[in-house]
Amino acid sequence: MIYFPPDPTTGQKYVGVNGVTYTWMGNRWSGIDALEQGTAEYYIDNGDASFVYDENRDGLLDGGDADNSAGLTITEYGLSTNLSAYDNSGYVVYNIRDSGASEAGIIINGITTSHTQTLTGDYNQGDNTITWSYIDYQLWEQVVSVTAYVVDSRGYTFHAVVTDMWDVPHGPCLVEGTQVTMANGTHRAIEDIAHGELVRVWNFDLGEFSEAQPIWIKAAEETTGHDVYTFSDGTKLRTVGHHVFNKEAGAFTKLKYAETPVGTTTFNEQGNEVTLLSKERVIEPTRYYNVWTQYHLNLFANGILTSNRFNNIYPIVDMKFVKDDRALRGLEEFAGIDSKYITGLRLQEQPQEYTAEYIGDYVHNRLERLDIANTVEQGK
Repeated sequence: MIYFPPDPTTGQKYVGVNGVTYTWMGNRWSGIDALEQGTAEYYIDNGDASFVYDENRDGLLDGGDADNSAGLTITEYGLSTNLSAYDNSGYVVYNIRDSGASEAGIIINGITTSHTQTLTGDYNQGDNTITWSYIDYQLWEQVVSVTAYVVDSRGYTFHAVVTDMWDVPHGPCLVEGTQVTMANGTHRAIEDIAHGELVRVWNFDLGEFSEAQPIWIKAAEETTGHDVYTFSDGTKLRTVGHHVFNKEAGAFTKLKYAETPVGTTTFNEQGNEVTLLSKERVIEPTRYYNVWTQYHLNLFANGILTSNRFNNIYPIVDMKFVKDDRALRGLEEFAGIDSKYITGLRLQEQPQEYTAEYIGDYVHNRLERLDIANTVEQGK
């Protein structure tokens, strides 16, 4: 490998380790006797010590990774921190220095996996925007780096770090071994719940205990840690980003975040109010699961009433929905969604903030993809 001097001036000469004398031509090192000796010309990026090898000596570079980000500049970016909604969308606007780029995109790097998304359409000189709305579940609850890249017309790849500290929002789940209260009052580990069984739920339409079958049972996944929540009745609940009933908020709120502070009042399987006493983070390999129940959407996990975002259809007062006079959303909004989800998730009653596109993406890319019934059929 030849290491040329940085910041050369036009006409400056350098003798390489191959014995060839090279002259800096303003955009490349050129050797007068290079062709005779079968060596090549070297193009330097911005005159620094990095270079691209022109193997065929035809002025067409073979590409490689750049040592710097000179080919692009980050103009703007936005990475979601809307953790209570599990929104892991984002966007990056970056300026491509040179015309004729052949590829551009972003790379999101986690501990064990990465997500790459390529910019579609033309790669224009100047500002370009790349957006994403779904990140692979394996990156949830990880602190990741986001890097933008562009491949110029020569095949030379430039990288620029957008951030190396994005805490990716994640879906709600319960840690392996969590005890789910069944309709008959017994308890079953969440990983052993099966479709067709009856689970104890709270009916917010009538303000009373009820029972329901699961509409969704999530296949097992793994992550690098979980949170432990201790309540005034002695219960400890271990979750990966789950919702709990929050009396003060009149809604289900995310345990992990400030919307559910220590002191929050919730509800247990005996029908008693209990208080959140503490939160603790545990870093260790964690297997997690989830179960949603038909129509009521909630269940009692280690005796504590838990649920998900779709259970916040109406405000809750005295353990009952306070319903308004909203019109039901039309079935045509949910074309392509299985009717069991339309009914079971009460989609026609859901607030408009959950767009049909968002709901469809969530049903198809999370619920259907990860349901144990479907993963068994797929041989997973």
